Amino acid sequence: MRSPIKTVSVIGGGQWGTALSSTIACNLDKITIIAREAEIVESINAHSENTLLFPGIKLASNIRASHTMHTILDTGLVILAVPSQALREVASQIQQIKKYCRFLIISKGIENSSMKLMHQIVSEVSPSSDVAVLSGPNFAKYIIRKLPAASVIASNNATFLDDLSDAFNTATFRCYKSMDMSGIEVCGAVKNVLAIASGICEGYGLGENAKAALITRSLVEMERIVEVFGGAKETVYGLAGVGDIMLTCGTDTSRNYKFGYQIGKHGNISEALRFVNSTVEGYTTAKSVHEVIVAHRLDMPICSATYGILYEELSIEHALKALMNRPI
Repeated sequence: MRSPIKTVSVIGGGQWGTALSSTIACNLDKITIIAREAEIVESINAHSENTLLFPGIKLASNIRASHTMHTILDTGLVILAVPSQALREVASQIQQIKKYCRFLIISKGIENSSMKLMHQIVSEVSPSSDVAVLSGPNFAKYIIRKLPAASVIASNNATFLDDLSDAFNTATFRCYKSMDMSGIEVCGAVKNVLAIASGICEGYGLGENAKAALITRSLVEMERIVEVFGGAKETVYGLAGVGDIMLTCGTDTSRNYKFGYQIGKHGNISEALRFVNSTVEGYTTAKSVHEVIVAHRLDMPICSATYGILYEELSIEHALKALMNRPI
């Protein structure tokens, strides 16, 4: 039975959660952004503006903010927009407040401790709830300006998927439907690791030819890990795979690419993290991807080299030599 979505709570007052709220507000009666930062809550409620992240950009009048999660009691959809490694804790807090929710996850990553995807974590914590995921080639700074963009939404519940499609499709934001939650989530997580690799390539001065080769070969690696999680190979060549790789592997608008570039340029990981001064999902996801590679004996040399550089003091020079000397 169809259940139109008219009220939404967004857990997380970051760039992506704010931008998505602004985009879909035209289809909804009310959106509540639940944020920890007092400045964000105050600026949204007093000035209809997230001054901390998007100064000067007005939000729709039906977007409000709150410090408390209890607002989810009166909401039709909960959007999870928190860092991937914090998602289990947040989902557990929500479960204590409300046993059944309709969840849309826009966080990207693989949990380090369990090697589980975001939708698997939420389904485990809140087994009676409906769950969907959204991913695609979208930078928040363009979404909030309502420039044309597209994403893919996936769920095992076809009716829920239809309701989400109605709520999220706008004149400037197009959402395609899929049933492949695992494939879409793996693509969204792994592309962050690949963006770091691409940034390292650029920062180290390896040239455009090398970067193009790296990005092209990375698709093979993405296929292999998607298959391990039961996803469809075709998903790799859609918005969540190729689309997001094209976006994040070629510009310093991507925090992961910017992080990698700083490593390639200066060689100091701690300094690179401080330079970005924001969550670099690919940095933590590289650990999870490495564990999956080891557990399933996957041949993913680009992701393995990236992990080695980030966590095993592997030099970029040695990583490059190993990649160039692999058997063909």
